[in-house]
Amino acid sequence: MTFVVGETKTPIRIHAAVVQDLSDPLAELIVQQVSDEQPVILGDVEAETFTRFTEFAYRGTYVTPMAHDAEMTITAHDEDGDVFTIQRGYPVGGTSSPVARTISPVRNTSASHRRYFEQFRSLNFYDVPAMVSVNPNIMFHAKLYAFATEFQILSLQRQCLSKLHRDLCEFYMNPCNVGAVLDLVDYVYTHTERHELGEGSSLRNLVFRYAMCHVDKFVVDERFEQVLRNNVALSIDILREILKGL
Repeated sequence: MTFVVGETKTPIRIHAAVVQDLSDPLAELIVQQVSDEQPVILGDVEAETFTRFTEFAYRGTYVTPMAHDAEMTITAHDEDGDVFTIQRGYPVGGTSSPVARTISPVRNTSASHRRYFEQFRSLNFYDVPAMVSVNPNIMFHAKLYAFATEFQILSLQRQCLSKLHRDLCEFYMNPCNVGAVLDLVDYVYTHTERHELGEGSSLRNLVFRYAMCHVDKFVVDERFEQVLRNNVALSIDILREILKGL
């Protein structure tokens, strides 16, 4: 079966039986198009998202794409104040052992931060295993989750949550990474509903819990105000959470 995906109209082939076993909505689309001998058109789905879905369909898992950051190096200063650059994805010590992010951030030691981070780390997503990714594209998990939600693929939803949670647990919140997390928060609140199938959105809850761990870093970023204006629900969630502590 051929799917034509995204604005690029990328043709992607997958066995119809594999898709039909995972998703009733996709199965219905396949039945409709097979009768006309036409490909299934998914214009609103990015090609990479559907490609990873096909990987999941055949293997039961998907590989997290690496972040393609505009800046693959980060400017830093040594003890003498001299400027040097660090390759993203590798530690400062000069070893070749990859890590999720580069410079270890200044730790927030406040009681509220510890409480929020402990709450975040304690989240459990159906015991779905997730390996640590190197320089992960955290936004991708949210996009694949949105695809899984639209086409009712519960097992893929669970894996997206598990992988995103694991990646965020290991994610170094450096100043240069604040924008990536704000993009994630903005995307999630724009592309998900407060309730999914009668329950609260698991993705919103996950990302919101992580955002509360680092809200002190967001408030000094000029984009944060715009994200709040774009997402009234996020403003309400933050206010409600703050009021709980009073």
